[in-house]
Amino acid sequence: MSNRLSVTGVGTAVVDYIGVVEHYPGPDTQIELQTFSKQPGGNVATAMVTLARLGADATFLGKFGDDELGRLVQAGLTENGVDLTRSLIEAGGSMGFAFIIVEAGSGRRTILWTGEGKSHLAADEVNREAILASRYLHLDHYSIDAAIAAAQIAREGGVQVVLDAEAQHPGIDKLLPLVDVLIACADFACDYTGSSNCEEALAKLFDTTAAHTVAITAGEQGSYCKTAAETHWQPAFPVEVVDTTGCGDVYHGAFIYGLLQEWPVARIAEFASAAAALNCLGLGGQSAIPDLAEVEAFLASSKQKHQQ
Repeated sequence: MSNRLSVTGVGTAVVDYIGVVEHYPGPDTQIELQTFSKQPGGNVATAMVTLARLGADATFLGKFGDDELGRLVQAGLTENGVDLTRSLIEAGGSMGFAFIIVEAGSGRRTILWTGEGKSHLAADEVNREAILASRYLHLDHYSIDAAIAAAQIAREGGVQVVLDAEAQHPGIDKLLPLVDVLIACADFACDYTGSSNCEEALAKLFDTTAAHTVAITAGEQGSYCKTAAETHWQPAFPVEVVDTTGCGDVYHGAFIYGLLQEWPVARIAEFASAAAALNCLGLGGQSAIPDLAEVEAFLASSKQKHQQ
């Protein structure tokens, strides 16, 4: 594994059952699905697929069940070039899964999920060598003990820690002091800081956490980023949205790719927003993740349109 562009992820990988409906059904009604798909998903897993498609060396550390769902997720990650050689398989285990209802036309979705029966990586099962061989470690909160252990290893070895902060999960306060790059959704950022808007939450997160780079993703409102040298608002790119599932996860993966390139934060945010926008054009979290050439072409086209 090349250290130049290498990232290790510790977090969730799940199966998504995705159905598209003409409109969201009311109580005690039924509606036929226009489209149905079963595919891999999950915060860190999707970010690792993004990194692999963009050309980085991506390793996923997790625990898979040995059932049909586990095999589906493993196959999806492997086919996309994510290294699973240091992940574990649990006999009799399974994967978390979600039912995702997507409204045709708007791309809005409702997610019903469960982690019951899901195989979780334990703190003492985190592969130290994989983390220390990387430049960045990407985490979510779904296996919080493993995430904290991984972050501690990264800190000891000088590996930069990135966190996808999605919810105030128990243990998050132990993890945040170990984080170098914090990428939070707007709901978490405002809830955690007690702020009424993303600009205020951004400043508070930057001032009160150990992170040297903070970003807040806010869907159609774009994203907000801050470092010691720069504060930047990146508008979302207008696209014909099919499904927004996984777009935040793709943003995270593309953001880390920009960090690997040592780009300024404004360029990183623009690149990550473009990758997320392209992912909106397909159904599911991983089916439409772009490669590097596709993101670059989209950005070039967008700039050309803006100049006209």
